[in-house]
Amino acid sequence: MFISDAFLKGDILDILTHFENEEKIKEYINACETRFKKEISLCVHRLTEDRSLRFITLGGPSCSGKTTAAHIIVDALENAGRSVKVVSIDDFFLERELLNRREILDYDSVETIDLELLKQTVDLIENGESVNLPKFDFVTGSRTGYTRYDPMPESITVFEGIQAVYPEIVSLFDKNDTRSIYISVAQDMCFDDITVDARTVRLLRRLVRDCKKRGTAPEFTLTLWESVCANEDKSILPYKDGCDFKLDSLLGYELSLLKTPALALLAEIEKDSVHSTKARELESLLSRVCAVDALYVPKDSLFNEFI
Repeated sequence: MFISDAFLKGDILDILTHFENEEKIKEYINACETRFKKEISLCVHRLTEDRSLRFITLGGPSCSGKTTAAHIIVDALENAGRSVKVVSIDDFFLERELLNRREILDYDSVETIDLELLKQTVDLIENGESVNLPKFDFVTGSRTGYTRYDPMPESITVFEGIQAVYPEIVSLFDKNDTRSIYISVAQDMCFDDITVDARTVRLLRRLVRDCKKRGTAPEFTLTLWESVCANEDKSILPYKDGCDFKLDSLLGYELSLLKTPALALLAEIEKDSVHSTKARELESLLSRVCAVDALYVPKDSLFNEFI
């Protein structure tokens, strides 16, 4: 088992928000990246030693970096000689048109997942049989097709998504050949006597990611955030301690990287919006840090998932 020190200590991370020159920016980003890559390496080392491993479930709250972490782990396991496939649980979403007809707007609970299809998929892979994996398009909100997957006897299949820690999902896997990974922003940030809680960091990540990667307007992201947090409190956070590995995805430089794109999106929130107070609060926070251009982010950084 590997658990990040941040989960054990409950640290608050003192971050740098202003830099003397370009070299200082590069040094700080490199230090932040090195810390996270060390955590990933320790986790992967333990996974590569586990010869009974058939499945990995990788879960955590919204915008924790699950997708990129999954691919980093895959690359490392493949370099160790294992055949690995990543399956996104998001691809098992029910059609958005169906979800929008429900009384309460919900895109996060287990009821949004085609659980029967997911169970069939896990069972077929467990038995070494070919399976058609669904593909979901978040822009259109619909399933767009299937891709064939032919697992080999020594294959490892990684199922990633916020739902990977839900009890209903966990129950689909055999504990004897499955290892679970939980990833999240485990620390709050602190600078100039200001504390930025971990959930706010993930909200800023989601604002930028959802616009760039899913075509979602900032007003809608803020509208969903309350239900996202409620689902985390109910279906994710209570189960994190049952995971075999825990990773902290916080990168100390990210407020500076998020500043420019996030401010542009927050400016779209009108004064008469129900989210105006939250938007102005986030704008005030970001005004206190210097902006850093995305060109400084390494190509293999987890942070590329959001920008």
